[in-house]
Amino acid sequence: MRQSRLLLLPALLFLLTSSGQTQRSLTARVGDLANGEVVREAQGHLLLNPKPCSGANPESVIDFHEPYKKRPLQNKTCPNGRTFEEFSVEQQG
Repeated sequence: MRQSRLLLLPALLFLLTSSGQTQRSLTARVGDLANGEVVREAQGHLLLNPKPCSGANPESVIDFHEPYKKRPLQNKTCPNGRTFEEFSVEQQG
């Protein structure tokens, strides 16, 4: 059985920004799994913000592409009172 990997975004973002390289979004690879708020879902892509309470930060958005598996988790509330629906998304092969 294949084990899914949970994206370690803070460490990855640190490496990308500390090396002087930035990008608009992270591209999910087969087996990657992340929870967060769906920013947009269209044309075979799903953009997921794993830190929705931290504001809109394009560098932290993960780009999942078909095929992917999306599961609703629950509604969550940020400390500032904003609510959002949390999803779990796994990149399929």
